[in-house]
Amino acid sequence: MLEDGKGQTLYTRSGIFSMNADGQITSNNGAALKGILSMVITI
Repeated sequence: MLEDGKGQTLYTRSGIFSMNADGQITSNNGAALKGILSMVITI
């Protein structure tokens, strides 16, 4: 899932991503990749 500059959620199957100057992963049209941060804890 992606989010454009207007806050709209977009979907893509492209798979072409890069990192912008702010460190966000973006699609080739500049939409930011949305995701969920997950953490693995091992004991």
